[in-house]
Amino acid sequence: MVKKPRNLKHIKEDNKRTVLLSIWKEKAISRAELSRISRLNKTTVSNLVNELMQESLLKESLATTSEKGRKPIILSINNSQSFFFAVDIKVGLIYMALYDLAGERRNLITIKKENPHLNPEALIDDILYQLEGLCRQNGYDLRSVHSIGVSVPGMIDLSTNEVIFSPNLGWHHVELGEIAERKLPSWIRFQADNDANLALEAEIWKGDNIPPRTSTVFVSVNRGVGTGISFGGGVYRGNTYGAGAFGHTIVSADGPVCSCGQRGCWERYVSVQKLITDYYGEEGETKDIDRALSLIRLRFLDGDAKAKKVIHEEAYWLALGIANICLSLDPQLIIVGGYIRRMWDLLGDSVTREVQRRLSACSKGNIKIVGSSFDGWENLEGAAILAMSVELPFQF
Repeated sequence: MVKKPRNLKHIKEDNKRTVLLSIWKEKAISRAELSRISRLNKTTVSNLVNELMQESLLKESLATTSEKGRKPIILSINNSQSFFFAVDIKVGLIYMALYDLAGERRNLITIKKENPHLNPEALIDDILYQLEGLCRQNGYDLRSVHSIGVSVPGMIDLSTNEVIFSPNLGWHHVELGEIAERKLPSWIRFQADNDANLALEAEIWKGDNIPPRTSTVFVSVNRGVGTGISFGGGVYRGNTYGAGAFGHTIVSADGPVCSCGQRGCWERYVSVQKLITDYYGEEGETKDIDRALSLIRLRFLDGDAKAKKVIHEEAYWLALGIANICLSLDPQLIIVGGYIRRMWDLLGDSVTREVQRRLSACSKGNIKIVGSSFDGWENLEGAAILAMSVELPFQF
């Protein structure tokens, strides 16, 4: 089948979105600099900027400092007109936040759930209820909210927003997109994606860790474990959206049963729930994760032998899985995030040494392993970027 050629209208819309994204990334920029980095001529940039100004997506201001002569006019994103709702679903916990078009978080809601197996219909109802409440409390028009982006710990079909499988939520073939279409206002676009993939998107677009064209794997360690993969461009999702399920690779054939039904998954040895339960025993199953990790951290720093033991074991199993990832994909960079990011300064060096030891016989050993730029908020930031993709040409 011969592809239909793109017409001038499509090209113009692409150029307009490119200009908008360039301004978003630079925060504040002159027309001349915008022309240079977008590789569009000055006349084209000026025309596109004028249209974006008319659509209230941009604003102008005079430069605060300049060399001799006339001060240049600086362009920046108008952050008071368009809003986007981000939702990060974790096991037993949901974060929701409103973001403006500049990518700044305006509000944050935390909702604890007793039952980790969420009802999808009730979830969408709750998202809309919380969004309407935020708009009322802050004087925003609900119609100024353009889209909702949702981070889900599971496999997502991006074309339909179907949750193919999320063992930790108890979901299998849940038509989340169809439910959202029925329940949300018609002007609000809904999009869901895997949590580790969105964490990686957050690092690509807003983080400090990834140089251009760097092959990267994001390892997200929460109650479950997921990975997002990039071979130097956008996120790689695989043929059936299942790429990156390293949390369910087998590290011990006769190990404990995982939520996916298999035995000995890497996730069962490295999740933060395992770390907490190893320290507290059975009562660790019901403890608040943030508080439990904070206390273990304090006791480690105080020299507590049991805290040192469980963190040493966490570093060992984390390194084992990361070494397997490196042997499979040979990336340049590994980023570790999720709840375990709170402990990275305690175990990061040990993880790096153990990975390098395991790779020494078959690798040059130049893999770099770092903690996330977002201290555990990368899923929410990624969900916001997903939501903003209705206006900005992020590559998903």
